Amino acid sequence: MSFGFSLFAAVFSSVGLVLGIGLGSVRLLGSASAQRAVVTPFAGVLGLHGLATVFHLAGVPAGVWPWLVTPLAAWGWWQGREEIAAWRKQTETRETFLLWAGVVTVGLLWLSMIRNYSGGDWIGDWAGHFHRAQYFLHPEQDWSWMLARDPLAGRPPLQNLVTALLLSVAGESMARYQVISLLLGSLVVLPMSWWLTRLAGDGAPKARRWLGAFLVCNPMVMQNLTYPWTKLLTAAWVVMAVALAWQAIKTQRDPVHSSLLAAGAMAAALITHYSAAIFVVVLGPVFVVQLWHRHTTTVFRRATGGALVVGVVVCATWFGWILPRTGISGLSASTTTAQYLAASQDWTQPWRIFGENLLRTLVPHSLLTPPPDASVATDFWAWLRDQFFQLYQTNLTFAPGLAGLLLTWSAFRHLSAKGARVLLLGALVGLGVWVHPALSRWGLAHICLQPLVLLGLVVLARHAATISSWWPKAVLGLLVVDALLGIGLQMTVESIRVTPAMVVLQEGRPLSNLFGQAILANSGAKFAFAYQFLGDLCPWPVWLNGLGAVALTATLWWRAGRVASSCP
Repeated sequence: MSFGFSLFAAVFSSVGLVLGIGLGSVRLLGSASAQRAVVTPFAGVLGLHGLATVFHLAGVPAGVWPWLVTPLAAWGWWQGREEIAAWRKQTETRETFLLWAGVVTVGLLWLSMIRNYSGGDWIGDWAGHFHRAQYFLHPEQDWSWMLARDPLAGRPPLQNLVTALLLSVAGESMARYQVISLLLGSLVVLPMSWWLTRLAGDGAPKARRWLGAFLVCNPMVMQNLTYPWTKLLTAAWVVMAVALAWQAIKTQRDPVHSSLLAAGAMAAALITHYSAAIFVVVLGPVFVVQLWHRHTTTVFRRATGGALVVGVVVCATWFGWILPRTGISGLSASTTTAQYLAASQDWTQPWRIFGENLLRTLVPHSLLTPPPDASVATDFWAWLRDQFFQLYQTNLTFAPGLAGLLLTWSAFRHLSAKGARVLLLGALVGLGVWVHPALSRWGLAHICLQPLVLLGLVVLARHAATISSWWPKAVLGLLVVDALLGIGLQMTVESIRVTPAMVVLQEGRPLSNLFGQAILANSGAKFAFAYQFLGDLCPWPVWLNGLGAVALTATLWWRAGRVASSCP
């Protein structure tokens, strides 16, 4: 299995099937061409989820899946040929997809460096989601060893089902699974760019270039892009839902269509990862109230009623067949929140844990007492990587990066209705921390609050396009610091080639002492299942991929700098 063929097979099958299925429904996705271009890939993902659900429940053999879905995608491409031609003529759409392609290219270059997964206590999720995709493809095999430890109802399956269908076409391997997961997560770029264009108005081209610089230099984005789990695709659905809901509220025309699409996106987020529920609970009432104040009673009823129906239909593709198997009590008991609450010694314990978790989520760990049972890597570069990994991934204050922190302070001074915004952010942060009622050693920004960080990057990109004087140079300089400390260090440590002998030598203690517990646990799983990562297949030294990623990142950063220097 070659590096080039694995990369080509995964990219070709993913882009071909996702866009093909999406183009088949393009006439249902709105009247504006730019909106259709952004929503089409998400419609394709949701369509693939529906097809994979039917194939799995009907017991269709995995070998038949490609023969059923490929003709549908080809028909979609044929149906959407005029739509694609329209996209090519539209400047906004071209720039949005170029931005997406740039972020994907940088991500693939970094991914091609990775030979091990490590950092913090991120252990096993990459393998667990791959196993779930294989389970949906081959349910006839014995999966009791997996389901006993990780019940099926404990994680919603949208991304796993879509990944399974794409793997059936591209070929089942860990390297292709890594690429497919990256491509699915990268879809978050599209709604971010689309919403930014509506926010920035005439300044959208400048703001998009700033957004590109933020995305490729932000450690939270790049780490989640290259770590194959469901968090980033969940965030993509939430960002899409928020952007469409904002469109429905602000539009002077009929908001019903945007409301329906927003509800579908938020429901899809919920069946990708349960953490999206906090955005449903907090933002749902805000959307209803805002729609009520801005539109007539008839329009309000049509928009909210239709949104409710669409949301229920999308959610039924998961809950409609898992609830009869588990019941409501069985489904809720399988979630980590319920398990943590059940383990509580008394009713006050979750609230004490909430206070501790909230503190660690908002305050950098270097300013607090060391968390309990925190292992410290003895290798200096691994230790330094761990410090910045935890700062950028788990701490909400620093998740937008040092550059984002500076811009947040600048932007907040110009906001109106600050009290309402602070209240809304507080509700999201508080609920996002509370739903994890187990003590976190570092913080919880990476669990439920990634969509909030990404929405913040959109607002910051808009603000960055308006600043002048010394601000642009300071922001660009901090972006370089973010990229070096949060991405460069991470990928350097993850490019270390770990051998089976290092895992078994003295039960892996020397390896764990040098680089941390995560690298030992993840490498042990990798060798136990005989997986090869994309970095293992790379035919040239992996540091060349890092140089390519740095070069492309610097190019996007430089373009943003040119835009900054032209600001009045």
